[in-house]
Amino acid sequence: MNQTPLGYMLRVMCDPKADPARRDAMAIAAVQYVHPLARNVPPRSPHDQFLPPSVRGTL
Repeated sequence: MNQTPLGYMLRVMCDPKADPARRDAMAIAAVQYVHPLARNVPPRSPHDQFLPPSVRGTL
């Protein structure tokens, strides 16, 4: 199967059988490709500490 990383993230995000935490992580990881300006916005949520380190501060 030939699939882009974004396609994979979106497929996992939309899979109702996938673990909700994994779906959330894929949504967070994909946002920078779907909404490019989102990566330049500083975090405003006190819940940022609960995000995986790879995406912390990217929303």
